[in-house]
Amino acid sequence: MKHAASAAERPKQYNAVVASARLARLSLVTNEFRIFPEFASTDEKDRTLSYGGDLVECTFDETTGTVSGLLSWWVEARNGKKVTLRCASQYGIQYDGLTGHNADAARVFLERVGRFATYPYFRALTAQMSWESSAGLPPMPVLREGTPGSEATREVAPKTAKRA
Repeated sequence: MKHAASAAERPKQYNAVVASARLARLSLVTNEFRIFPEFASTDEKDRTLSYGGDLVECTFDETTGTVSGLLSWWVEARNGKKVTLRCASQYGIQYDGLTGHNADAARVFLERVGRFATYPYFRALTAQMSWESSAGLPPMPVLREGTPGSEATREVAPKTAKRA
């Protein structure tokens, strides 16, 4: 059994994964889009939009040097507690080139970098679904480092909000 990395070793191990990892696969695995009749009858000022995402599955295969995961993203509109629109998708992602690397560092890499690799696809898919359904959702915000996952839901500004 391998020993846990020390605080000094962890950044080095992570940076080694960053230097070696190659994106091998990124694909949409599931998608659900639902719009309820109440969405159209809800005044935009009474609507709350929120989104989030999480790494829901992660495996590291030491033999093949691959880290694979499933990232889940969602956006929803609410009128009070009632969900009136929901788009939820999962993306499979895999990086290779990690033979001999630390499994924990590979997981942290997938958690951090996988979010940035998959989010633009979800953002584009949501925009497409919004257009096809005539929902008129505002563009989803750009994902930034430190943006929390679904454990800390982020609110999307309504399109009528003034931009700074």
